[in-house]
Amino acid sequence: RRRATYVLIGGFARIIQGTEELTDGLDLVPSLRAENLRRLGLAEIALEELGSDTVVHIGAASAFEVLGLLADARSLGATAVAVITPHFMPLTDAAVLDFYERIAEAGEGVRIYAYVFEARTGFAVSDELLGRIAALPHVVGAKISGEPVARLDGYRTAVPAAFELWTGSDKDLAV
Repeated sequence: RRRATYVLIGGFARIIQGTEELTDGLDLVPSLRAENLRRLGLAEIALEELGSDTVVHIGAASAFEVLGLLADARSLGATAVAVITPHFMPLTDAAVLDFYERIAEAGEGVRIYAYVFEARTGFAVSDELLGRIAALPHVVGAKISGEPVARLDGYRTAVPAAFELWTGSDKDLAV
């Protein structure tokens, strides 16, 4: 197992200063937005300082916006991105699958992680739906937040063995 480290804007400087401790981590940078130069700059710094294992979060409310953010992330040298399920409107499994299909089509050369966070998006991704998302090209894993670690068992049965599942349930990992 690899340890996951989450880079947040508030704690960013502290984490950058401790990069020698992150050599085996998976790092998430806050969402990029083309109009938000501060975040774009932070993503650029994170990619320079933390290297190719940095996963840049490019989630947004629409596929159109995510595709623009994917282009921005790629132009900075990102080779991995996290994309949260769409939010703000009621969704169906078909709509979410279509969303990820559009991102996967544009994902050549980038590892894509689905970001599942029902408490923030209002949408529950079923085992079956995650299995279908996992079958898309360039989608290599998923980060599951807000769920107990045991919830990953159901997802694990629906995805290929090599599909990476990361938990955001830090409280379950505390010793």
